[in-house]
Amino acid sequence: MLKFRKANINDLDLYFNWSNERLVRLNSFNSKSIEYQDHCKWFKSKLSDPDFEILIFQDILENNIGQVK
Repeated sequence: MLKFRKANINDLDLYFNWSNERLVRLNSFNSKSIEYQDHCKWFKSKLSDPDFEILIFQDILENNIGQVK
């Protein structure tokens, strides 16, 4: 069983780590690593954007296992 929740500021580091995983970078339009300061600025702006949503998927034990934006 999967569930999802809206991302919040506490997910900033989780999302940063996911975004910089090697395979994620290799399959992205821009394969360069993301700088933490750039990520913080982007993530905070997206959380406050009413037209943008980040959802975190969790398994039955509430382990974070994926995302969609």
